[in-house]
Amino acid sequence: MELNSYRHFYLYAKGWYHSSSDVMDDLRLIHNHRVGHTMGKDSDVMWVLFHLVSIHLLRVNPFRIQDFLGKLDPNHMYHYHSKKPFDQRFMETALSFLGLLSEEDLGFPFTELGEPDPEVLPLSDGTLARLEAHPSIHELEEKS
Repeated sequence: MELNSYRHFYLYAKGWYHSSSDVMDDLRLIHNHRVGHTMGKDSDVMWVLFHLVSIHLLRVNPFRIQDFLGKLDPNHMYHYHSKKPFDQRFMETALSFLGLLSEEDLGFPFTELGEPDPEVLPLSDGTLARLEAHPSIHELEEKS
């Protein structure tokens, strides 16, 4: 079975990896692992997030695009009176959206995400506990 090439972005959004205080740096590390060399540009990471979100927004429900874009407004309740720059608001909104996708919304089985890899990023505490209790993370995703 071929694994989804964006799998670590999905696993990060779903909380399988530890999130540091610099989300862009985390995503850059995931992107660098995906392409096999250091790319370092924030715009590359933003493009990947935009690409993933747009695929699923169009697939799941094109009318959710307006809802997604509305959440980027600093006065929307999602970022109420946020002083965060647009790119940070976009990352948070995109990761939240991707993290909530079901297997049906993804359009492919969770098994195509593979297992989280501690060589990409450190695993979250919750992931470590889940891996001790279950041989495969996908047993848990399929039940939720």
